[in-house]
Amino acid sequence: MAEKIISFAGQSLTISFPEQAADIVNFTFLNFPEGNRSSSRVDINVSCDKEKQLYSVLEDEKCIGTELSPVGLSLLLLSRSSYSLTHGIDGGMVIHGAAVHRNNRAILMPGKNGTGKSILTSWLISRGYSYLTDELVYFQNKSLSFSPLTGPLHIKESGRHILEGFCSLHNERNNCLQSDTTTLFSHRLFDKTPISPSPELSCLLFIEQHNNSTLAVKSISPAQAAKRLMESLANAEYIGLHSVTHPAALSKKIPAIVLQYGDLEHLESVLEPIIDLVLESNCRPSSFQQFIQAFQTVSTPPPRLRKP
Repeated sequence: MAEKIISFAGQSLTISFPEQAADIVNFTFLNFPEGNRSSSRVDINVSCDKEKQLYSVLEDEKCIGTELSPVGLSLLLLSRSSYSLTHGIDGGMVIHGAAVHRNNRAILMPGKNGTGKSILTSWLISRGYSYLTDELVYFQNKSLSFSPLTGPLHIKESGRHILEGFCSLHNERNNCLQSDTTTLFSHRLFDKTPISPSPELSCLLFIEQHNNSTLAVKSISPAQAAKRLMESLANAEYIGLHSVTHPAALSKKIPAIVLQYGDLEHLESVLEPIIDLVLESNCRPSSFQQFIQAFQTVSTPPPRLRKP
């Protein structure tokens, strides 16, 4: 059995796996920082049914998954390692969210699974932004710099077309895992250079994606942004009173946008100019709120009537 020890925010865990699972484990944890055995708090063990080419997983000798496909194994390892590595962190703020950057200035999209952050992340990548994470970010000491937990980008089948024009799946087989319903894209497809270890946050982008929704972009106050950030905290139970003070301190420094949309095509002429302005001007929340008033509500044009 081989071992891989990974770390995040000062915590480590150990993954043991057979040769048959080596490619999946290395794909899943390609850019995770290395940890050391002495500080490892959790042991995850992968086994393989060679005949069925399916996998099982134990965590601290307790079964947490059986008969897993390669995609299923990667997703389970990601979810369990993300949980275990954030369990007990009390010296900073860990947020569920996706993040991209341009010139080391980052956009953070807080939100748990199912909020549409992965689709929007894909859209931003296809327009020249560099991928940081689709999982977690860690802020220490109320700094604007953060550490991303950079795993594969998880895209459901309905959103896969966004990235197919960006990278050829046929030429990049080692950089993706695919099932009938899900594709996992390695960050190597989006950025051949190493991931920035500590990008600086420049914009908070909260997503409200609903089918058939009109397009609306609005700025929110630091207090409203802090409340939304608290809903995405991954370690709120461990930082106690800081679960209020950390988001509040961050949101006072960074402009926050709420994006409501139904179709990605509606974003082309509205979202990009606003984000570019934020990243280039380094504006404070108060000055950004004054600017964004002109974009408070941008409705999509009515659909064209079909001729009979």
